[in-house]
Amino acid sequence: MANPATYPPHQQDRGLEEYIELSTQQEALRRRISLRVSSTSPITAISETHTPESYSPFSASPPPGLASTYPAPATLTLAIPTEPGLAHRSSTMQTAADKAEEDRLYEVNHQIKTTLTELLNSPTVKADNKFRAWIQNRLMDAEVELRKQKRRRSSIDREFVERVAESLERSAILSPRF
Repeated sequence: MANPATYPPHQQDRGLEEYIELSTQQEALRRRISLRVSSTSPITAISETHTPESYSPFSASPPPGLASTYPAPATLTLAIPTEPGLAHRSSTMQTAADKAEEDRLYEVNHQIKTTLTELLNSPTVKADNKFRAWIQNRLMDAEVELRKQKRRRSSIDREFVERVAESLERSAILSPRF
């Protein structure tokens, strides 16, 4: 097997290219989902941009040597409802399309985690402490996002079951049994 250092740069950085592509998909899905939320409730938008010049191991940009080759992932924009509970209420009334996009976002986040784990174990990343720290931070972010999605899913499922139970109780009270 050839030494990874002898690979052409485009082969060596395939994992980073995949991460950037997945990050772009993730951002597009987040925007579509947040647009659906924003069409049903008042929101506040939060936008965060990182530039290669402001690199730290905890920034959203890769180390300076890679910043010129690969741009930072798209600006992160999150729609945050201005009324408490609105996001949760609107998410319980999801359409099939909304659920499909949420499922796709979960899948993309899982792929990001897998890609970052593979990158973390690559010889190139192991040899560069700053790049390794950057990858580890992105990996932690991906894991946090996956946990949030799991909690949101279980919360929605639990709320749905409670509503069905309430509905059944009301129908049992309202309809006399003979």
